[in-house]
Amino acid sequence: MPRVTVVLPVYNHDAFVQQTLSSLYAQDYCDFQIVAVDDGSTDGSLEILKRQGSRVLVIESRHQGPAGARNRALSETDSDFVAFMDADDLCAPERLRVELETLEKENLDLVASAMNFIDAEGHPLSGTWTCPAGVAGHYWAALLERNWIGTPSVMVRRSVFDTIGVFDEGFTHAEDYDLWLRIGRTHAIGYVDTPLICCRRHAANTSINIESHQRFESLALQKVDRGEAWAAFGSLYRKGRHRSEAWIWFLLRRGDPAFAREAARAVAQHPNSRSIRFAVGVFQYDCGLYEKSLVTFDSLKQGDAAATHNMGVVYARCGMKEAAAVHLETALQLRPGYFDAEHNLAALQNTQDLRLTRRPFREHSVPMPGKPRI
Repeated sequence: MPRVTVVLPVYNHDAFVQQTLSSLYAQDYCDFQIVAVDDGSTDGSLEILKRQGSRVLVIESRHQGPAGARNRALSETDSDFVAFMDADDLCAPERLRVELETLEKENLDLVASAMNFIDAEGHPLSGTWTCPAGVAGHYWAALLERNWIGTPSVMVRRSVFDTIGVFDEGFTHAEDYDLWLRIGRTHAIGYVDTPLICCRRHAANTSINIESHQRFESLALQKVDRGEAWAAFGSLYRKGRHRSEAWIWFLLRRGDPAFAREAARAVAQHPNSRSIRFAVGVFQYDCGLYEKSLVTFDSLKQGDAAATHNMGVVYARCGMKEAAAVHLETALQLRPGYFDAEHNLAALQNTQDLRLTRRPFREHSVPMPGKPRI
């Protein structure tokens, strides 16, 4: 049995899967197998997989989603290490070797790398997927704040699944985030800051369903013990303000009933924290307190594209379309290519629901489909 199994769920990706496989064939590490689970594809994906011969072990399955497909591959293999890959992404030739060396040298249970982005044609996109700076040794705490682990970059020790379990098949989105949270609580996580993956962004990405992702991320966070989360943030952050900001966003994202009380306390302790006030504005919007939400985002809008944008969304919710359009256009001027603003300007014309930007911008942007090339 090879030391590494590359698990590749495939669902209607006949336009990309051969390129993905070619990037795996080009690895400078040889002791691995590719296990592809065709998840009930209705295009030519299965035919492409079957043409690979002995280079790929193909498992045919009814459509279950990525969690079920990955679990199927895990149940039918027993290599010491498992690497995950998506059927539309590409990996660097050194990907498997570097991750395996990192796992063994640092005695880790899971390692992930930075990722770059490409479009449907393979052209580079701006933005990167990285781990936050300064969190080494506190990767789980950073994961509680935001999912910084890109699944196609992950390698895990097989033994981890014996104690943690596998992907939760009740999750249609964020099943990977749920698993990383469960692993990181009790196992050692590491990070390679070199981008070893080119993650492809296109209209068929399941991650484009932002609302569903947020809902299932909330469910994943609800599995986390609050006391353990608070302690983790305390270990990560020396300054009380940063710990409070992390705590407030954790409570908001998991839909915790303690949010209102804790947020009021945090605002009183850290009145100059824009992050905490932004979270309060999102909470007010979710509760239908639109006037209060408008006041909150107005206090943050100076030079801030996300707050200005959210004012536009609130105005639209209140039936004030002209004011909404002005603020959305201003947000686009502050941040050209702002996906939510572009989406919402179109939605205003089509009388569709608008989408609130639910987090301040991350340090490194993540491109959405149709974004300009580098």
